[in-house]
Amino acid sequence: MQPPNHRAPAFISIDVDCMVGQPTRVDGQWATLPASDEFVRRSFQDWLPPFLDLLARNAVKATFFLISDFAKKPIAQATIRRIIAEGHEVASHSKSHAFDMRHFDRARKRQEVLESKQVLEDISGAEVIGFRGPGYAFDAEIADLLLESGYRYDSSVVPGYFLDTYKTLFGLYNLATVGRRLVFRNAPPSTRWSPYIVRQQGDHALLELPLSVDPILTLPMVSFVLQGKTRFNASYRLTKLHARHLVYPFHDFEFIDQSKDGLSALHIDGFLRGKTLEQRLALYEWQLGKICRDFECMTGADFVAQQTLQKAA
Repeated sequence: MQPPNHRAPAFISIDVDCMVGQPTRVDGQWATLPASDEFVRRSFQDWLPPFLDLLARNAVKATFFLISDFAKKPIAQATIRRIIAEGHEVASHSKSHAFDMRHFDRARKRQEVLESKQVLEDISGAEVIGFRGPGYAFDAEIADLLLESGYRYDSSVVPGYFLDTYKTLFGLYNLATVGRRLVFRNAPPSTRWSPYIVRQQGDHALLELPLSVDPILTLPMVSFVLQGKTRFNASYRLTKLHARHLVYPFHDFEFIDQSKDGLSALHIDGFLRGKTLEQRLALYEWQLGKICRDFECMTGADFVAQQTLQKAA
């Protein structure tokens, strides 16, 4: 029996993409940004420290989904040491952050999930048990490989049709304007809203932690989508009524200081336009305050441990 003051869990995370695969305009045409040491440096040295400061001020522990090809670079090490020292979780966001990962053959998919786990464990000194696919890529074969590789949870599934529709429309727009397809499509949309065991072999289970979405539009509860208090409140109230948990991800590019970086990309131009870094930090602190008053904020590893304890009870 749960104690009277028990609060439902809220899984707080950040996807550290280092801009790779970010849609951007080049000479009036859409393209995706390639891997770049400069963006790895900016992400780990400029963008993540304000997020870490925000978490520290609010006494919140979070999961950092890292791309292992970038995390192993020397320019990332100081910030990763801070992430670990401050009690946050390191999880895998794949080896290379390829949006078309779902279309790889089994051997290459295995490399993306297994090698990233091994590299991140070597760097962090802790077991890596969580995975989130690039662009939320996920399918049955990836689930099998995650279980085989020793992961205990995945958080790549976005219930409903909003995200898949957005990806399809953007892919068609790119095909019409640039003449080539950007691979965004994911597995068929899921209708499962609550955590569930997606694969099990003996005593070893892979738990799926679906991203939270509002129950009407299935708009994902992703921070850069919910810019502004009015939009956040509308989606958050619906989600809170519907869900017994919350999965709330941030992204590293949300902490760009545009007055210094001068970057131009789809999410930056479309969602973050007109808001200084200070304004965004104030908004995210307000969001975290609301979430952590209503839910028990935690890492993905803590979420899985809580689910396991509740089943055992």
